[in-house]
Amino acid sequence: MNLKLLAAFFIVLACLCFSCQENDSKGGKDRKAPLPQKLIKYNQDAVAEEEMLINQYVKRHLIPVSIGRGGLRYYIYHHGNGQQVSDSATVIFAYNVYFLTGDLIYSSETEGNREVILGKTTIETGLHDGILMMRGGDRAKFVLPSHLAFGASGDGKKIPPRTTLIYDIELIDVNQ
Repeated sequence: MNLKLLAAFFIVLACLCFSCQENDSKGGKDRKAPLPQKLIKYNQDAVAEEEMLINQYVKRHLIPVSIGRGGLRYYIYHHGNGQQVSDSATVIFAYNVYFLTGDLIYSSETEGNREVILGKTTIETGLHDGILMMRGGDRAKFVLPSHLAFGASGDGKKIPPRTTLIYDIELIDVNQ
């Protein structure tokens, strides 16, 4: 019986020693250190490339955009005379959503106008920020970098991850 106990002890000890040696031979904790740096570099490169593509789009289409919070590009090309939007307003708007290529993704012509309660309804951050700059009757074009749109996950339907979006919207109604 003691022999079996002694054999089990040595087996457990050997397993522990081998598992520690395997971890050390792969570099242990030091092996993981470069990974975050690689991810940071990847994200920096992706953001820089997206910025370049957005700037090319704006220049190619001669859109006199202003730059808002988080890199939102916006251009209010028709000024209405309705109420200024507040953060708790209920708004109704017509819209077209495009890829940078100009391909139409969603449109109120097929999907219906959108109604949202700002501050309570979850919408894209860039769209929310852009609408807050508008008045009833305004028409605007927003260029949303991916992090202000659907981010790294996309919308699960037509918009892939890390996609820049162009919104062309008309603010139909504002209720405070």
